[in-house]
Amino acid sequence: MIKKLRNILLILIVGLLVLASCGGADQPGDTSTDGEGNEETYDSLSESEVKELLKNMSITIPSSSEMFKNRDKNPEYTLKGSIEVVFSETGVTFDQKYSKYLEADGTTLKIKYGNSFNISGSCSNGTIIVETSKDEKTNLVLNNLNLKNSSFSPIYVKSADKVFIIPIGDNTLEITGVISQIDSNTVNSVIFSKDDLTIQGEGKISITSNIYSGIVCKDDLKITGGTLDITSGAHALEANDTIRISGGSIEVNVTKDALHINENENTSLSYLYMEGGKICGHAKGDAIDAAGNIYILGGEIDIRCGNGYSSAKDDTSTKGLRTPSNIVICGGKISIDSSDDSIHSASNIVIYNSDITVKSGDDAIHADSQIVIAGGLVDIKNGYEGLEALNVEIKGGKVTINAIDDGINAAGGVDTSSSDFKPTFETSLISISGGYVYINAMGDGIDANKNIEISGGKVFIEGPVNNSNSPVDFGGDAKITGGTFIAIGSDAMAHNFTIATQGSLFIPLETTYEAGTVISLKNSQGQEIFSYTTTKPFISVVLSSPDLNINESYSISIGDTVKNFTLTSILYNFER
Repeated sequence: MIKKLRNILLILIVGLLVLASCGGADQPGDTSTDGEGNEETYDSLSESEVKELLKNMSITIPSSSEMFKNRDKNPEYTLKGSIEVVFSETGVTFDQKYSKYLEADGTTLKIKYGNSFNISGSCSNGTIIVETSKDEKTNLVLNNLNLKNSSFSPIYVKSADKVFIIPIGDNTLEITGVISQIDSNTVNSVIFSKDDLTIQGEGKISITSNIYSGIVCKDDLKITGGTLDITSGAHALEANDTIRISGGSIEVNVTKDALHINENENTSLSYLYMEGGKICGHAKGDAIDAAGNIYILGGEIDIRCGNGYSSAKDDTSTKGLRTPSNIVICGGKISIDSSDDSIHSASNIVIYNSDITVKSGDDAIHADSQIVIAGGLVDIKNGYEGLEALNVEIKGGKVTINAIDDGINAAGGVDTSSSDFKPTFETSLISISGGYVYINAMGDGIDANKNIEISGGKVFIEGPVNNSNSPVDFGGDAKITGGTFIAIGSDAMAHNFTIATQGSLFIPLETTYEAGTVISLKNSQGQEIFSYTTTKPFISVVLSSPDLNINESYSISIGDTVKNFTLTSILYNFER
């Protein structure tokens, strides 16, 4: 349903709520533990099934061998074989027999031909300029280098085939003033490269600018090792083509985005690929803003965007993952605390074999088209809407949702929080065919606006206590053909499924039952076939189980109330 004045309401009530890659082994089932340490089992699709799913969605994940060459992950240099360069406050020194490769002008070092350079020393106003031919590769070995500049970038790659930056020990790069351009290129970062750039190795680089970005690459930027500690008045990392991460640690404290990938002439070339490494810290903008697809197959992301979920969002985009294209998360561990949506796609989102925890001041996970969860763990600790898309499909995994409004909303169009929202209800669908789903919602538990289909899995919904919403809301049909399902909450808008191939009960109650009430279903032999302990007050119950068979007798107890009945209809509605 369309919510008005949502931002005002959000501010008032937000305080009330607080995978190996797709190329791994088949994992048809997984386990986790609940809050009491009890083991829970949930289904997941297999690797082959996920590959077929992605194929049907016309999504192709690049391979690691396509993303990284051997030299990207394995530095090709030795200190002994590198040309030694030392910065000081008065100049740059090197053996003059290497003057073919190097040129010094005061504290500016120009590299004219590709080679390996072991660069050390300290300078408060120095610059390294790489200007080689387009077919030459250069290694910049930063060996405990302290290089600052008051009016230009400490490292400027003007031309090269590719540059490899390899930190050893602790290195510092900083812009302390305002950049004065020296040519037609607009240099706007501490490390600026016009061509391919790879950061590798095991050392650390502290990168600082109160005005400019940390690293800007106008081609492909790859991080395969090292530690980057970036404090920036703009973006931490920015690329015009792709950002590819397989290792290393990126620690950010930035005014804009942590990772920003600009739109290329072909958006298929403007993507993020992450298979390892770690990104952590605080971005006042988005964590990752990509013009093309976002592929996360491994590694770790732990980041706060804006002022976190408990703050009101403003005109600045403060999303976690953001793209107009697809988001594919098939591995890794992600933790996002964002003022705006935590994961946002204007197209499709696919989640599998990953561990995701989000706290959002807006929608936790939003896609304009489709959200598919095929496996892994998704823990939404706070969100205005939990999952929102035109179509939401849960095929496996464990999904836990705590929502201020709807737990799952099949709305379509654009984000319902937007003022230009134009809902597309005619084809909206919520489908659950596997996995474990728990929803705690102050609005509708699930709101399909059109159709709901439950064919498997375990679904537990603790819906609203107010009568303006319902545990289950739909505008078309609600069909159940498999799985275990229970929904509790208010009763004014509550109702049973409309189509079923297994027994489904609707129980309106005479009085409100408190949190901690046990709901138990037993067959005629007194064997318990279902039991659930509630955590919220409720006055209605919808319960469906494959163990409910037509014309058989059962008893259901809700607290101290016991109701005996014979299932004379597959859709069985109790009288109040």
